[in-house]
Amino acid sequence: MRTSLQTAEGSVQPGSRVKRLLQLLWILQGNQGWHCSRLAEHFQVSRRTIFRDIQILRDSGIPIHSSGSSIGYQLSNNSLFRCPELEAIELFALKVMHTSPELAKVQVLHRAAEVAVAKLMNAVSGRVRSRVELMNERLKDIVESGAGISSDLRKLDSFLESCLGVATNQR
Repeated sequence: MRTSLQTAEGSVQPGSRVKRLLQLLWILQGNQGWHCSRLAEHFQVSRRTIFRDIQILRDSGIPIHSSGSSIGYQLSNNSLFRCPELEAIELFALKVMHTSPELAKVQVLHRAAEVAVAKLMNAVSGRVRSRVELMNERLKDIVESGAGISSDLRKLDSFLESCLGVATNQR
């Protein structure tokens, strides 16, 4: 019987191990543990292959733990896919910029906010990151085309509503 990871000739398809390792990561980040035999059945490979895959992930620094026979394998505290840690000054700077935009000229706050935004941008997918960059460029064009934001508020408001509508639809 041929598995989904094998060709008709019986050889494993190129990239199938990488694909399996990535899928294994997604499975293990869930709240329920997975036993080796269940993983082997799911991926249509031997238990030994699953043991090797788990070891490869552990050797790569991914915190996988096994709770013995009762729970199975899991990622430790979902630590692989956590939100980036912001320093207090970075979070404070974002909050101040939101509530008091006139303070954006304070260099310490401006730099801290830039660092926070960079950390957040690195934490999102490339698709989201490129969408944000596109919106930012279009916003700059709108601001630079008129006499400033105040002279073109309707156009700016319409643009931001369309961007936010697209962003909420992509969730």
